[in-house]
Amino acid sequence: MKPEKEVYQQVAHQIKQEIIKGIYPVGAHIPTEIILENKFKVSKITIRKAIDLLVADGYVQKKTGIGTVVLSNRLFNKLTRVHSFVDILKAQGLILTNDSSSITKIALKKDHPLYAIFGSECLSIIEIFLLNGLPYLLLEHFIPLQQDKDLISIQTELEQTTLTKWLTKNQQSTCSFTDSFTIGKLSKQQQKVFSTNEANMLQRIRKVYTPEQKIIQVTYSFYNTELTPYIIEYEV
Repeated sequence: MKPEKEVYQQVAHQIKQEIIKGIYPVGAHIPTEIILENKFKVSKITIRKAIDLLVADGYVQKKTGIGTVVLSNRLFNKLTRVHSFVDILKAQGLILTNDSSSITKIALKKDHPLYAIFGSECLSIIEIFLLNGLPYLLLEHFIPLQQDKDLISIQTELEQTTLTKWLTKNQQSTCSFTDSFTIGKLSKQQQKVFSTNEANMLQRIRKVYTPEQKIIQVTYSFYNTELTPYIIEYEV
């Protein structure tokens, strides 16, 4: 008998192919757990793991009291998840660790590029990651103000989960993102983080969208590619 991991991945792949072929159109519901159990002749746990994988890949969304709805039917729906990139690094014998993180409330002037998205204020979350002990990745996430939470409680909660899961838990579901890449200019503080005199570094700008196509998160990331290149993994 095949390992459970392979089974749920195969089930997820078959459902994904049916979504891509239009058997389950965007906006429609996929069959219930019971129907899928009977169809694939697997356990409820296997079906749930398969659905969770499709949710993580952005193909479907679970809606309480409604069911599981198809969000996307694109063949190359997913470029990579963060943990996929970590897995790639691990396969190369490299270890990525979170060195520090901080969260602050910042004011945005009308001429700031994020003003049109978040208004006059937003939250800034800065994370620094080390690759085998050396500064490799600097991320600055911008998200809307959270009126019912203070900064300390937000940081405490984020230490236990990912930002995407945290946003979803706080009624801000995400369903897609766009990435743009450029050569960004490092500030003096950013040069200090990377212990470099280089003026420029590879920068990724990610915009995360809700199902209503509202931008809910903008992340600016700098990668020290002198240590290792940034890799995008395509999955069919």
